[in-house]
Amino acid sequence: MFRPLIIVATVLLAGAACDPGPVSLGEGEGEGEGEGEGEGEGEGEGEGEGEGEGEGEGEGEGEGEGEGEGEGEGEERLSVIINELRCDAPDSVELFNAGNIAVSRARLAVQIGTDTPIIPPAGDDLAVGEYLTVGVTGLPCGRKSVVLLVDDVVVDDIPSHLVPAEATWGRIPDGDEPFAFNEPSPDGPNIPWADEGARLFLDLNAPVPSTLPRFDLTVDAVDIQGLRDAPDVYVNAAVRYTDAAGSVDAPAGIRIKGQSTRRTIDQKASFKVDFNRFDDAGQLFGIEKIALNNMTQDNSATHERVFYGVLQRRGLPTPRVGYVDVFVNDTFFGVYIVLEAHDDPVVLGRSYASSQVLYEGEFGQDLFVGNEGVFDLDFGRDPGRIALGAVTRGLEAFVTGGGAFEDTFDVVDWDIVLHNMATDLVLGHWDSYTATKNNYYFHLDDDGRLTVMSSGADQAFTESRGFDQTSSRLMSVCLADAGCTEALAAVAAEVAADVEAFLDDGGRDALTADALTLRTLLSRDTRREWDHRQIPFLVAQMLTFLDGQFALFGSPAP
Repeated sequence: MFRPLIIVATVLLAGAACDPGPVSLGEGEGEGEGEGEGEGEGEGEGEGEGEGEGEGEGEGEGEGEGEGEGEGEGEERLSVIINELRCDAPDSVELFNAGNIAVSRARLAVQIGTDTPIIPPAGDDLAVGEYLTVGVTGLPCGRKSVVLLVDDVVVDDIPSHLVPAEATWGRIPDGDEPFAFNEPSPDGPNIPWADEGARLFLDLNAPVPSTLPRFDLTVDAVDIQGLRDAPDVYVNAAVRYTDAAGSVDAPAGIRIKGQSTRRTIDQKASFKVDFNRFDDAGQLFGIEKIALNNMTQDNSATHERVFYGVLQRRGLPTPRVGYVDVFVNDTFFGVYIVLEAHDDPVVLGRSYASSQVLYEGEFGQDLFVGNEGVFDLDFGRDPGRIALGAVTRGLEAFVTGGGAFEDTFDVVDWDIVLHNMATDLVLGHWDSYTATKNNYYFHLDDDGRLTVMSSGADQAFTESRGFDQTSSRLMSVCLADAGCTEALAAVAAEVAADVEAFLDDGGRDALTADALTLRTLLSRDTRREWDHRQIPFLVAQMLTFLDGQFALFGSPAP
């Protein structure tokens, strides 16, 4: 995975407000038998009373803790930490006493960004192992940090995070690292998030089921006409998702999507489904937005699933993908690809440690000074396009022959960018940002570093391009630097080897079997515009194409 780890140091405080050092109690008792490491007065072994360890060995110097049977020196350890953040109403911050002494609430304060610190309500001291949930306001998901102060000293600083609807961001296990999606559990142990959204999607290693989940879209006659007259305008729809586990209802806004794949509501239309378009709290299994793609340009019914599946396998930022039957007002519209929206908080929160903005690309447009206004802002805030402008100016300052990594490190996350570009090329995604400046998103994290997310992969696996047959700005910058070019070639060889290993480890046979299942499923789809009987042939053609790509990119210097 390329997502950075969030590491938070726990600061130990005790005694006076500005005294960070440990406070020694007189005599303390250690627990346990065997070896123990700690700090006591001197070193010693033996039984009975004394300083140091009981049965076993003790190591250390100065005053502190020891382990063993008998009595020995110990230390007070004050360690209150931020344990869980909830950033959708009601906003809250859960604290946890991970130390070994109770702490007065009057010593604690929680601060959201630069807002005025909030003192917890008066009450009993926070006991060892106890939780305390502090209600707050103004904690937007992924946009502000939360600071914990003890005696006005910062002891923990956690950035809020993008999470699925109705989820929280908390430590698993309690009081430890790392943070992850959680079920809301105020004043209690953290519970890992139950990702029911996985029901919608199909892992690359899982077989295509012979019976697909079902989406029912119920739209009244007035709004059906609205989709005819203004297909880009969202209308109300009652959405029901049904699979083997049961049915779930979720109101949503829907509209028709696509450019070359666009079809009318009277044909096999593709849809954008936005569960919180008309309801700020709207969601389905924590997911706010999905796309239902009609596969008009993918006669194999396989390209999107494999492309996004490989990105996911590689640990790159990407949405999940699956297959569903779609009905509109009880009329079967056909078999569709269901895809998470790239700008959904679930995708961004799963993919990145932080997300400042996400821009959707425009065909043929690129990262040049003065060009910042042509991109659509899909997530976040960037007044005056200042953050994106810092990237374009940073790329403008790059001097051919210089070091691409060094000169643009502050504005480009080359680790993710190189892996994304290499995957585009190895998988033959010619209609991508990497090759033709199409079907892409620009993501900027809180440090202003840019990465690229690929989209529109229905025509992947059909055209091979080498490094010199591309046109994107980031590729041009990389190819102007020998070190970056060498790194890109190495990453492409790595991607090729990984995909080849997947196919050799049963993936080739599985995709061949899936093609037969898809042929049967698509035989029911009377709105499709191509012959479903060609699916097995086209999947075999895709596998042959990949074999050629392995030969092309399998060397570090294609």
